[in-house]
Amino acid sequence: MKAWQAVFSPTHPDQKALEKEIAEMRGGYFSVIKHYAPIISDAQSNQYYRFFFCDALGMMLIGMGCCGWAFSPHNCRIAPTRGPQ
Repeated sequence: MKAWQAVFSPTHPDQKALEKEIAEMRGGYFSVIKHYAPIISDAQSNQYYRFFFCDALGMMLIGMGCCGWAFSPHNCRIAPTRGPQ
């Protein structure tokens, strides 16, 4: 029964919790930002790095930018190779 209450209570808050949330949402811009701060920080940090996707994507974009700006000593140009002669 306690396990069910742990699942049920966040999805069905009591009237006091609802009134508190309504007051926060109607309080103004900074009140809303404060209310959503835990959700926003999780979404903008943990969710992006969960599967190592944005780390690899970011490094790829930095590498492409460095090649485009001729940052490397060889200007990122690959010389054509000759086959067997």
